Amino acid sequence: MRKLPNEVVEEHFVHDNNLMEQLILSIPQASDKNIESFSGAMRGIFLTMLHKREIGEVVFDSSLKLLISGLVTILMEE
Repeated sequence: MRKLPNEVVEEHFVHDNNLMEQLILSIPQASDKNIESFSGAMRGIFLTMLHKREIGEVVFDSSLKLLISGLVTILMEE
């Protein structure tokens, strides 16, 4: 992403936000959540895949599960 022009990165963000909005709208208790924040959090989770070694290969899977669990927990809060 660092090599992409800012306009292309912004298009990706808009697309991500649109997908996240569809997901959030399908969960009644999540309708008041900040779409951009959750979209950014999902991008962050996906980007961790690029840093498995730095995170620690032994704890990577459990760390990823913890991140996803936290995101889902907050998304489902009323």
